[in-house]
Amino acid sequence: MVMMQQEPGRPHVKFYLHPVEVRGKRKGHVTWEDREFVRITPIGGNLVVEREATEQDMERFAPEYQAFKKGVDAPTVGYPLRMWPAATPGFVKTAAQMDICTVEQMATVNDGVLQKLGPGARDWKKKAIAFLEAAENQGKVAEEVSALTVEVEQLKEDLARAIASNDLLKEQIQASK
Repeated sequence: MVMMQQEPGRPHVKFYLHPVEVRGKRKGHVTWEDREFVRITPIGGNLVVEREATEQDMERFAPEYQAFKKGVDAPTVGYPLRMWPAATPGFVKTAAQMDICTVEQMATVNDGVLQKLGPGARDWKKKAIAFLEAAENQGKVAEEVSALTVEVEQLKEDLARAIASNDLLKEQIQASK
């Protein structure tokens, strides 16, 4: 089975092969055929849809389906909880039981999921939101620093030209005396 974590709010999807009984041409003869099935689980939910995969499933969950066909794990999209410095091993394991695997998913869980996660879940959600906001602001700060660095370099060049021009004027004044 292959599982792919997607953007917040997107269900967890697993495609897998499942044997299905097929009646043979001879009376009482049973054979089995492998068919593609899909398991769709909403984040933190317990309403699991498990059925034979349809063309619509394969199109709707194309990245997961392609990963399944290639026999590889699809990459996790988002910041993995297990790598989040604030997360404790116990919290990561508890969240994983609710199919919450990224900070982005934790930041967007609903109240029902928070209740299932137990005491401290609201604090974890607040920490996740703060972490993502800080990461977003860090990008803005880096952009501003980059712009200021370019401006400082331009000002240094302008200052060097002004000093050179000033030195030239001093020489001309000294020569005219």
